[in-house]
Parts: sequence; structure tokens; C-alpha cells
Amino acid sequence: MNRVGTLCFFTLVALLSGCVTGTRIVDLAPPDYPDSAKAMGGVYIGEIVDNRTFEQKPRKPSTPSVTGTLSETPAATLATLIGRQRNGYGKAMGDVALPAGSTVARETRDL
Repeated sequence: MNRVGTLCFFTLVALLSGCVTGTRIVDLAPPDYPDSAKAMGGVYIGEIVDNRTFEQKPRKPSTPSVTGTLSETPAATLATLIGRQRNGYGKAMGDVALPAGSTVARETRDL
């Protein structure tokens, strides 16, 4: 393979591999239950408290973390974060968040 072919090959591979960057916004919609399911009885949900503890660089991917500096991230932003996107090697690449104005506790109650 000549140099131009090799360069084109690696450029194509880089473009198709796709890296995760930035914040991905996920809009959750509560399910639409049929009227028969709504008439079966009531359910009471008490206070919902978000007890997640965020870490700057956690050892486990399941531990909540943020892009950037944790101490500089406002509590309102932490309340909208769902998780992190990871690459094939397990490295955190970007945040997964709810739309502005939504929080994890509010979406949990609605769902």
C-alpha cells in the first residue's frame, strides 16, 4: 500500500470509530398507562432523595462522576446528571444528562 492509501485508510478508520465527547441529553417520558391500569388503585410515593455520591476520578465505572472539576460543578447540574459515557477501554468520555429543568428525583417520581 502506498502512503496515500495508508493515510486514507487511517483517516477513514478514525472517522468511523467515533469518539464520545460532550454531554448527551436524554429526555425521559413517563409511560402512558391505559385507563384500566389507572383504575386499579392508588400508589403513594413518599419523598425521593438523591443519595448519590459523586467522585472526581472513581475506580469503578458505576460510581457517579462528572466531566471537569467536581468541586466547581454546581449542585443543580449534579441533580440533572444520569451517568457517564465510556469508550471501549472503560475510560469516561462524556456526561449523560437530563434536559434543563429536570432532575433525577423529579424524573424518578414521574416514571
